[in-house]
Amino acid sequence: MNYEYRIADGTYSISLDKSENGYNLSIGDKTLALSAIKIDDNSFILRANGINKVIHVARTNGRVFVHLDGAIHVLEDVLAEEASGGSSAEIVDGVQRILAPMPGKLVKVMVSEGDKVAKGTNVCIVEAMKMENVVQAKLDGIARNISFKAGDLVDTETPILEIIAEE
Repeated sequence: MNYEYRIADGTYSISLDKSENGYNLSIGDKTLALSAIKIDDNSFILRANGINKVIHVARTNGRVFVHLDGAIHVLEDVLAEEASGGSSAEIVDGVQRILAPMPGKLVKVMVSEGDKVAKGTNVCIVEAMKMENVVQAKLDGIARNISFKAGDLVDTETPILEIIAEE
């Protein structure tokens, strides 16, 4: 499996290939042999060079969030971004469904039912693994169908609210 990820300011080619004893992870010209034990859908124990590390992974909207050694690393999938045109918004027939970008806690809803919303306005914040992800409106419209409140837990792609385009 070959990927191209943007990490901080650099873009890296990453490949993960099955081997007899586990996997070979290649980043650029460096290769690391590792084995993995699945704990659950988002958690793994990785063993490399005789050292075990627990990692937690969440994927959403072309991003991979990796929690390792107390730090969160954000990998942006450049190829997925290009395929989607760089937008994670789901807009159909003049309605943007604001979806949770990752499983986590809805920290804040910044609009109320019936509010006028301008394109680019922050409408909510979802927090996972101590990282906040701000979600913005991708069109001008009216906030409707707010399904959650601050403090609620949401799963990836759970509809939080809708922005109905103004006519």
